[in-house]
Amino acid sequence: MDINYLDYLDDDLNYDWIEQTIRVPKRYLRNMQNSIEGFSDLQFFQRFRFPKYIVLEIILPMIYLYNMDCNFDRRGLKIDNITKVLIALRFNASGNDQRVNGDTLGYSQASVSIVVKEVSRLLAKCGKKWIQFPRAPNLQDTKEQFYLIGEFPGVIGAIDCTHVPIKSPGGDNAEIYRNRKGWMSLNVQIVCGPKMQIFDIVCRWPGSVHDSRIYNNSRVKLLIESNALAGIAGHLIGDSGYPQSKFLYTPKLNPSTAAENKYNKSHIKTRNVIERVNGVLKSRFRRLCRKLHLQIENEEENVRLPRNDVLAIPDNRLGNIIKAAFIERHFT
Repeated sequence: MDINYLDYLDDDLNYDWIEQTIRVPKRYLRNMQNSIEGFSDLQFFQRFRFPKYIVLEIILPMIYLYNMDCNFDRRGLKIDNITKVLIALRFNASGNDQRVNGDTLGYSQASVSIVVKEVSRLLAKCGKKWIQFPRAPNLQDTKEQFYLIGEFPGVIGAIDCTHVPIKSPGGDNAEIYRNRKGWMSLNVQIVCGPKMQIFDIVCRWPGSVHDSRIYNNSRVKLLIESNALAGIAGHLIGDSGYPQSKFLYTPKLNPSTAAENKYNKSHIKTRNVIERVNGVLKSRFRRLCRKLHLQIENEEENVRLPRNDVLAIPDNRLGNIIKAAFIERHFT
């Protein structure tokens, strides 16, 4: 039996305070600029995973460059640009879904969804300005910095793929997003520098696609093989999921000599930087570890990939010859 405690109160009492106590109004944090002014540098970084100066001096100017529309939420309240940026950063940093983030910040789930989509698209448009290979003479410095890590010569980038979980997109082609571990994902290729800089990123391929296929159809392969990077020759370093070539070096399977073991040791130590990049990226932006509930927008040729694309790379005899000569020249 439900009990109405108001029935037990005297008629002479003032019920205004009782109504206010029972029906507590929601508290909306409308001025998100207080997050910048009110939090210390450490507190701000813990919540948004970026330092204040990055948000104020880099991200906000990019947003204003595209003259982002001023939206209004369902209550008719203005959502300004700085608020939009902080909403999007908090969503990606926390790993919580849109409704939880909306409740925390005082916005509806629909408003958070619109803002995250809008800010993400604008930041992606600006990506080429910040995600790119260095040019001469910086590229030569990159090669030297890689050599200092594990004494592996000629490296200008470390490459690897990482899977970002997504919900099933549905439709006839949904299964091409199921990776070899059995869950839906996007297979994202990243090329990084010796100090964990991201030089190139490709995030449009379904989870079933093999790492080597993504690389073979990527812009970075064309850049390196055409020697278009400031005229400085160099190669990438990757794991055994890639085919060995003159421009990409992989580990030596079943090493049997001292030189081959030395090569593998140097290779592992040098390539470790890309493993750290993937780990830090998902640790800093927890949303990448959670299942993304988004609408997939892919090119048609990528959507119709055959399911058997997950098969292993065939024996690469020419690559083995190239690797053996490299080991003989640099590790004997």
